[in-house]
Amino acid sequence: CVLRTLHEGLHLGYRKNKTGGRWVVRWYAGDKYVTETLGTADDSADADGIAVFNFKQAQHLAREQSTKLAADKKGVKL
Repeated sequence: CVLRTLHEGLHLGYRKNKTGGRWVVRWYAGDKYVTETLGTADDSADADGIAVFNFKQAQHLAREQSTKLAADKKGVKL
């Protein structure tokens, strides 16, 4: 997996497999890192922003999830 730091504690990764790749997000949850799949990379299908993402869309989604997690942790509703 190749990871790119988006900001401290938040990373966007790309995992390649035989049929294409997938985007993963990794964030620091206070005592450990948690990794979750965001969706399919646009290697073999056009990005639709729902299930198939290009790099820019994956970055945006990772940042949105990070903001939501931080708000949830503080008890703030977005």
